[in-house]
Order: sequence, then C-alpha cells, then structure tokens
Amino acid sequence: MNITRKNNILLLFLLACSISCRLKSNDNKPKETQISFSKEWKTDTLGCLGIREKIINDSLKTIQKIIGITENNFIKIFGKPNHIKSNERNKIYLYWVTCGIIPPIKSNDKKSSINPIKGIDMEATRMLVELDNKNIVKKIKVILP
Repeated sequence: MNITRKNNILLLFLLACSISCRLKSNDNKPKETQISFSKEWKTDTLGCLGIREKIINDSLKTIQKIIGITENNFIKIFGKPNHIKSNERNKIYLYWVTCGIIPPIKSNDKKSSINPIKGIDMEATRMLVELDNKNIVKKIKVILP
C-alpha cells in the first residue's frame, strides 16, 4: 500500500468516527417535536389542573434527557418559568408542578405585601432547572413539598 492510500483510509476512518460520535451525542437530546407534552405543560401554568404532575410522573426520564440544551430551546418546550433566581454563575428556573398558592400576606402598614414565593415553595411540588453561565441546562430536579 502506498502512503496516499493509507492516508485516505485513515481520513475515512476518522471521518466515520467523527460522524458516529456526533450522532451518539445528539441521540439523548429530544428534539422539540419529540416533546409531545409541551403544549399541555404550558396550559397548566400554575400546576392547578394536575397536567404538570401527570407529565412529571409519566415523562421524568424524557425531561431529564433535555439536560444540555440551550435556554431558548428549553423555554420553547416548557414556556416561561414561574420564578427565576439568578447570579453571575447560573440561573435557576422554578416551574410549579402542583398547585400550592398562598395569597400574599399584608404587612402591618397594610400598604405593602410580603412576597409569597417562600410560602409557595414550601406548599407546591416544583421542577427546578439550573442553567450555567452559558445558558445551557445543566440540572433538572423535582422538589417535593
């Protein structure tokens, strides 16, 4: 075998490996069209219809495969989060899975209200989504009350 033929065979082998690795890395990332529950999830914005709880129970493994997608693609699937916490290192999105809303508590001066988020956090099942500083989903977990 001459050197040119060996180089061509090596180049084809490397190309095949590259394509194979690229396909494998994308296999576990569901495309938006594969997420059949997206529309239903968005209609149950506070988790009070029971739709989100059913989706979590039925599709948690699929949801966890979404780790690694961009923030924009995640929001296309799940819609706007119910609450956002952020700092320079990451963002955390909270989605209510079950209904546990506590009305705002009025302060003593009757003019301002205390943020009810802490009460909601303790009373409702939530889905926590953590994004890194590059806006890539790096963690998804369900938090029970």
